[in-house]
Amino acid sequence: MSMLNKKEFKIFLTFFIIYLCFAKFQYFDDDVKLDLTRAIVDEHRFEIDSYVENTGGDRVYYKGHYYCDKAIGASFLTVPVYAIFKMVFGMPDTNFKLHLLEFIIIAFSSVLFSALLVVLIYKISRFFVKKEAYRTLITVFFGLGTIIFVYATIYYQHAISTFFAFLCFYLLFKMQQEEKSNYYFLAGLSAGMAFITDYLTIIVIIVCFIFILFSKKWKGFLLFLLGFSLLIFVLLIYNNLIFDTPFTLSYYYVDQKPSDNRINKYDEGLVELWKQKNETIEYINFESLAEKNQFVCAYALTYVKSPEKRLVQIRIGSNSNIKTWLNNEIIINESGIRTVIINQDIKTAELNAGWNKVLIKVCKHMEDYFELFFVITDSKGKIYHDLEYNALVNNSKNSSGGIYKNNKTKWLIIGPFDYIDEDYIFKKKDYFPNVSDKANPPEYEIILNKSYRGKSDLVKWQPYSNEKPKKKQTSFIIDIILVSLKKYLTMIPYYANTLIRLLLYPYRGLFFYNPILIFSLIGLFFMYKKDKKMVIFIVSSFILLCLAIILLIWVWWGGSSFGPRFLMPIIPLFMLPLMFYIKKINKKILLFFMMMCIFINLLGMQEFEQSITVSKWDRANSLSEVIRNTLAEHQDEIYSMKPLGNPLFTYYMPLFFRYGPRSILIEEILGFRLFPFLNVFILIIIVLFIWRKELKELIRKIKKDFKISNAGKK
Repeated sequence: MSMLNKKEFKIFLTFFIIYLCFAKFQYFDDDVKLDLTRAIVDEHRFEIDSYVENTGGDRVYYKGHYYCDKAIGASFLTVPVYAIFKMVFGMPDTNFKLHLLEFIIIAFSSVLFSALLVVLIYKISRFFVKKEAYRTLITVFFGLGTIIFVYATIYYQHAISTFFAFLCFYLLFKMQQEEKSNYYFLAGLSAGMAFITDYLTIIVIIVCFIFILFSKKWKGFLLFLLGFSLLIFVLLIYNNLIFDTPFTLSYYYVDQKPSDNRINKYDEGLVELWKQKNETIEYINFESLAEKNQFVCAYALTYVKSPEKRLVQIRIGSNSNIKTWLNNEIIINESGIRTVIINQDIKTAELNAGWNKVLIKVCKHMEDYFELFFVITDSKGKIYHDLEYNALVNNSKNSSGGIYKNNKTKWLIIGPFDYIDEDYIFKKKDYFPNVSDKANPPEYEIILNKSYRGKSDLVKWQPYSNEKPKKKQTSFIIDIILVSLKKYLTMIPYYANTLIRLLLYPYRGLFFYNPILIFSLIGLFFMYKKDKKMVIFIVSSFILLCLAIILLIWVWWGGSSFGPRFLMPIIPLFMLPLMFYIKKINKKILLFFMMMCIFINLLGMQEFEQSITVSKWDRANSLSEVIRNTLAEHQDEIYSMKPLGNPLFTYYMPLFFRYGPRSILIEEILGFRLFPFLNVFILIIIVLFIWRKELKELIRKIKKDFKISNAGKK
């Protein structure tokens, strides 16, 4: 691959300076990646225990240590950057040094690779556009008129991974066009780097794999696979060292409430007992009662015998909303989707001497697991071993049925009950309403032989058993197929609704934040006439990426972000069909869209709305609850089709006109806030200086054309 020519270098330098001017560090997501970088350089290890308080959230807890919860690519890339910084400036032990480090880290990660990505767009345009003015225009559209602009300024993984994913595509495409060079190994390395930086890029990488297979270049395919495997091998080694298995993802171990100093959720004794499945910790799995795609709730009942009156701690773990009664009084009432932990909810309560009634209601949200952990301890977390559990001791008068003959039954369960209309999710604003207070009959009475109206049939209390019912081997596969088919058919309205929001809604819709891409959709029809394979490549990547986001990421809007950040890998590919259509667009319309697109992205040069701050942690019991609370806070914007109701106008625009596009990290380094729009004015001067020769030539040409035009009129 040839080096940059003079114009390409100017493009790189221009966008590098522009992006760097607006650099900012965006809370937990940036912090935890830098923590891993610092741990590698400072302590030669992957544990971030020494820096754990920097993150506040977005981190992993596993076997008594904290780790970065993000893909490792960005952190590994910045290791040499931090090592050099440390040699020059020493440890970042002051605010000035820390902000300077953050500035340099962003400069040589997101800013660097985003500027190179802009150059790649310019380089690839020569295969589709002959006129230099249109090539330059498309480059400006991409670099300043899409959300690439915003994500180039922060240490999120998306800009870095998008560069490597598109570099992989560019190398394969260039080989197809020139048929001389062999970049398969380098393309594989780029694909591997993209994947270990952001796992979602696997969609584009898979399509690249298929692209090579259909070309029947088997030697090239092996070289590509070799390059890709080298980087994947690094990830597998890292996973095996941290999580004792290479085939896992850090996201499975996210610390749900790392900042909470009020409750020690990681009492080592309890964690070890949980892993050993110690009999003193009660575990109930309700999955036999409900299908995976149902919004339901169920109840568990037991009586606990205490030898004396004592203050205890009731420690419970569940995946969703939960209510707990002790002797008919509510002691726990929590809402939120979360990862189950034994001592997730802790409540100090009083056990009477003798038998104490415990009733627990657990709710389930669609795909969530449906399980419960329950244990009674002293104030220090030590488990009582002198307690007896018996679900029937106080129910002998109504337990004459055959299923209740075993007087050693520890738990009774009943359900499922429907606590939400199955279509509620498609009709209402709130995805996960707080419905724990909706009462079902077991909250009022405990009659074992009585039938209650369940979700779809009559249900009765039944003894709980950990033994799973045996299925016939011949029907097992058929059962799985039927259940999966029913599940996805039921979820089609939800997926369609989410897809519309992801692409079109004002809150985070792809085409609302990147309106120039509307012309890219039109350009696909013109591109199809000349290059059908390329259109299939782009469309299949787009569809698969959307499906991956909808199926795998329930926070589809991206939380604390600007626009649909998970769709970033597709944006460079969407610039290609635009190259086929741009010359057909009216120049005035084109100019209007350019100004609008640049203005939208300049609005994003603030701290993001929906930023998860420490104050939000203080009001929640888990990371999932933080997200849920944030969703509730912004639901009117998220589910609204009103353009003026979205954060561009309600949040970003007021800040824009008050402070201008902010250079947040530069302001933090200097120690004061810049005068509004001063940075923009300075940037304009710098850009004009870089392109002074081209501007002089352009002015000379305009004057010449003007003289010719006047002479013609005379």
